[in-house]
Amino acid sequence: MFVELKPGQASLHHVLLFHGSEPNRSDDRRIGLAIRYIPTHLKQAVGQRDWATLVRGNDTYGNFIQPEYVPKRDLEPEALAFHKAVSEEQVRVLYRGTDRPPIARDADPTQVFGGSLWRRNQLGAAARA
Repeated sequence: MFVELKPGQASLHHVLLFHGSEPNRSDDRRIGLAIRYIPTHLKQAVGQRDWATLVRGNDTYGNFIQPEYVPKRDLEPEALAFHKAVSEEQVRVLYRGTDRPPIARDADPTQVFGGSLWRRNQLGAAARA
């Protein structure tokens, strides 16, 4: 099903639903947000580690790494370095078994998901198909 969103609209969908978009040609940014709620007894099936923020109750299983660093302001270097490390691990998990190239070590961590790096990889994948 094809659904075209208008400026200011949002899409809520299951994580496994195939979705995509054309390049953002406006002067305004495009924002993506993923929220996944899972019980603490679950654990990552692939990859070396995964992170989660406990939003309720107690975690007696320890299957996820709780972030030790809490940012004090937007885009501070420590927060960007942490985001980059988490994003690189998630990309390895999400794209395992594909021919998708790994994230460049010097990639801007604000561009890893939903940004120009992701879009370049999508365009490259489409050209290879």
